[in-house]
Amino acid sequence: MDVSPVLPRCPHCGSDKRQTKAGKTKYHSPRFHCTGCDKDYTPRPKPQGYDAQTRKQAVALHLEGLSLRAVARVLSVNPQSVANWVTAHQSALEQHGQSSLPPAGAVRAETVELDEVQVFVGARKGEKNAGCTSPRP
Repeated sequence: MDVSPVLPRCPHCGSDKRQTKAGKTKYHSPRFHCTGCDKDYTPRPKPQGYDAQTRKQAVALHLEGLSLRAVARVLSVNPQSVANWVTAHQSALEQHGQSSLPPAGAVRAETVELDEVQVFVGARKGEKNAGCTSPRP
């Protein structure tokens, strides 16, 4: 009775002979090395990234008015991923000749959310109150 383990077929050269185990990937999938073509591979790699439903939901939440960080918090994803998805969505709309923004004056805002960022308009180095009309207390 032969109890030798069944080794996977190399996706590069197609050989199922001379395959050796070569540890694990950082996502704990088994890695193999083909000595025939001298390449490493993972037979069944885990999918990377987020699914399309999460991406669509992130864009929809951002279009509803949530900030990028708020969307990231709600969906438990990285804020940079949300920014990339929104940018990609906007680029796709622009390629089709559409705009993601409504026409000016079409929407009236009842509540506006602002981030805690203070911007000095026209300020030069060393002039902290440039552009402000009232002095800070």
